[in-house]
Amino acid sequence: MKSILEDALKNMQNKIKDINKQPIFFIGSGISRRYLNLMDWTGLLKEICQEIGYQYDGIEEECGGDNEKIAHELEYYCFRKAEEKEIANKNRRVILREKIGKIVNRNDNIIETDTYNKEYRDEIKALKQTRPAAIITTNYDTLLERIFDNGYQVHIGQEDIMIKNIEEGDIYKVHGCVTKPESIVITKEDYDNFFQNSKYLYSKLLTLFWEYPLIFMGYSISDRNIKDILTSIVEVMTEKQVKEFSERIWVLGYTENKDNEEYSTKQIELLNGKNIEVNYFQTKNYQEIFEKISEVTTSQKFGELKFSISEDVINLLIEPLYEQQDKLKVVTRELLQNALDACKKKKIEAKIKIRVVREGNNCFLEVHDNGIGMDLQEVRENFLTVGRSSKKGSNEGLVGKYGIGILSVFLIGDYAELYTKKKNNNLLKFKLYINEGKKQVAWLDDSMEELLGIMNKESYTIIRVNITNKEGELSDKSLEDIIRWIGMENYVTNEKNSISIEYKGDTWEVSKLEKEPWFYLEQEEEIGICQLKWKEPEVIYKKSKELQRILKKDNVVFFNDMISDVKYNKENFYQLKEINIPFLLLNMKNSEDKNLGFTTNLSRSIVEIGGKLMEKVARGIYHLEIEKLIEILSNSKKIGLFEIQEIYDIRKKIQTECKIIKQTCDIFVYNNKLYLTKKVI
Repeated sequence: MKSILEDALKNMQNKIKDINKQPIFFIGSGISRRYLNLMDWTGLLKEICQEIGYQYDGIEEECGGDNEKIAHELEYYCFRKAEEKEIANKNRRVILREKIGKIVNRNDNIIETDTYNKEYRDEIKALKQTRPAAIITTNYDTLLERIFDNGYQVHIGQEDIMIKNIEEGDIYKVHGCVTKPESIVITKEDYDNFFQNSKYLYSKLLTLFWEYPLIFMGYSISDRNIKDILTSIVEVMTEKQVKEFSERIWVLGYTENKDNEEYSTKQIELLNGKNIEVNYFQTKNYQEIFEKISEVTTSQKFGELKFSISEDVINLLIEPLYEQQDKLKVVTRELLQNALDACKKKKIEAKIKIRVVREGNNCFLEVHDNGIGMDLQEVRENFLTVGRSSKKGSNEGLVGKYGIGILSVFLIGDYAELYTKKKNNNLLKFKLYINEGKKQVAWLDDSMEELLGIMNKESYTIIRVNITNKEGELSDKSLEDIIRWIGMENYVTNEKNSISIEYKGDTWEVSKLEKEPWFYLEQEEEIGICQLKWKEPEVIYKKSKELQRILKKDNVVFFNDMISDVKYNKENFYQLKEINIPFLLLNMKNSEDKNLGFTTNLSRSIVEIGGKLMEKVARGIYHLEIEKLIEILSNSKKIGLFEIQEIYDIRKKIQTECKIIKQTCDIFVYNNKLYLTKKVI
């Protein structure tokens, strides 16, 4: 029997490989019962009855055991028995569905604990690695969103799905979700409406069904949902197309007894009277099936590579975005920020190497990182899909979020290579190039062994770009020239990170920004605003002349490991209007918080600070000014009366060192005392 299963799995792999597309998963309630220990439909209805004090046996007999009718009666009963405050501004459907949501949510976090079904941990991990093209489910719980938590968009209910553009990498919850209780399909009325409209729903998804492998799991072979889906597809196919279609359908059945595991073909009678034959696995554990799927779909040769956006849009994006900027410096910055973000996602200290290499008449800019790397799905869905980013909405303090950074490589050359490996995944090697004026992507067959010297690392990314628009020859350039050429002379990095520049065997380390000589102007869980101590800054300056030069700059901000010029919105801060804000260090977990007042342009060459963040910066700067004033006064004579000349000396010192006070106050001496005007204080 084992050899039959092995042969069937091999045939499945070959078929998926021939189709050259990742499968679509249809996932039913059996998977939630398996991994979350959720009750079946009957069990759910029984628990609702118990909670509301309704005798299940009586309603079951009244409805002839029809679960749809039972749910329909419970819907009205829940509404009639609900308290007035509970039904305010709600229709009769919502009360029952909110109760369903509470019941489902009791067990919905079980995947994150060790309290149930430890035997399925490896199976769930293998399922996560499959990265299906799309997932269609009739389940209400949020299990799938948490298993497939990397880039999958969730669409809930028929109405929501009907107005969406159908794409790969999405989860379609056709029977609703507990996060949106009113969407749940449970009663006879719900199911009648669903199946009446299902043709329109599945016709919208038909473009995916037509070409992709289909895998059903968590459903009985006779399930009405399977029949409904397959009927909708088969109705528009010829007999020949139906036969070809049936060869790429697999149903995963379940058996408690490992001795009963088998592979066979099964006939399914459709709702239109026709039949279709499908491949059927009956097995106790799905782990091997999931591993075989991911084995073929994560191999480098699986699927074509392409930019998922039109050439016109690419061209419209690139040049205007970076116009009037030094293109080589722009590209270096984009690749560096991607490398830093990759290390943050992996939650490790960054060790990044930037190299400028001459190979004959070619010159390459290389960026090596020890970050999280990418698998095949992430390459397709995020890296090569212009405008989609896996970093959006992250609370990891990432910099990139627009998904357009890769386009920048074409600013300096027409050829680039990328090598990337994610933990427990294969090494992926591909090239980006321009052919007949069009930007294209293709797999690389060969690679430089010297370049892949870090292959013993579990994950990494290397990108190398051929610089075709060189500013003069490199033969007479020194390492210092290269540092300025790529725009790294004004860069600093976090003390835990390491960024090095290499050229002709020489290496230079980017200066590190240590936190100890800094203090927090404001400190919250999400935001940290630091300012270099005004007292004795030599503590940090002694270590690096470059760092001293950078930290003496005004209106510059170091945020989440990137350094940028900054514009401050001082409209509500009169005393700061003519004041240059000193170098600031920001630590933000989520810079996308719109209430924060932190924005960047697409190329992140300029940061703008306003709103809540500007209030914090202003308050911190005011505190610094007061501290400076107190310091000047406390360092003056503390005993006895001041001589008039000493008072004038103090006044001069305040005017020299306290810039805000000088800008906004008149300071004068009267009757041997200092006075500050307060009209604008």
